[in-house]
Amino acid sequence: HFMIGKRKWPTVEHYFQAQMFVGTENEASLISKINQSDVPYRAVQIGKGNKSKARPDWETVKDQVMKDGIREKFIQNLEIQKLLLETGEKKLIYEPPNDTYWGVNK
Repeated sequence: HFMIGKRKWPTVEHYFQAQMFVGTENEASLISKINQSDVPYRAVQIGKGNKSKARPDWETVKDQVMKDGIREKFIQNLEIQKLLLETGEKKLIYEPPNDTYWGVNK
């Protein structure tokens, strides 16, 4: 878990999906639903299932939203921060089977 603003997030995926709805008329209900989802995949389903309700600037801001979430996760969780730092100069690769945006196969 990590905090951004006044909210505690279970994962960066939960945070990322929820930010899609900041400033929209569905903000409160969708962000709450995403934050309370039991697994990251469910947060993705909620986000993608409501993409038509996303904030108008989402495509412009989503990379920064992801960077902010990842940064805060590692700043606030010293154990995983240590593990990341121990990788040194090694190249880290994210290679999910179905991610054409964030994954190495984009």
